Amino acid sequence: EPNAGFCPSDVKPWLPVLDNHREVNVETQKGDQDSLFNTYRMLLHLRKQHIALQEGALTLLDEVRDHPGVLVYRREHQVGSVCVIINFGLEAAVVENRTCCQRVVYSIGAAAQVARASITLPPYSGHFLA
Repeated sequence: EPNAGFCPSDVKPWLPVLDNHREVNVETQKGDQDSLFNTYRMLLHLRKQHIALQEGALTLLDEVRDHPGVLVYRREHQVGSVCVIINFGLEAAVVENRTCCQRVVYSIGAAAQVARASITLPPYSGHFLA
């Protein structure tokens, strides 16, 4: 398929089509549950499902001072809240769970281990908790 399926054939893509476009294209991305294409689809679905991700107040949580590669924030709305925890680091990180969120809604990468007092985050992973 022209342009590897990322744009119509009569449109010039803003980035060049790579030589591996037969392996990396829209059709193969659609068939791979862990692909970037399907990850973005799931993130958009989560945003539509959770009003807190659309309109909620943003609070950066600082319980990760010992882990500079970890980002934790909460989006709060009167209807509910969602916590987002991302480990950009090379190693697993154990952070204190003061998020008030216990249930993992979606994970990117390996699954987190959520306990009442702590959350263990695998390297290069992101987690949505409610």
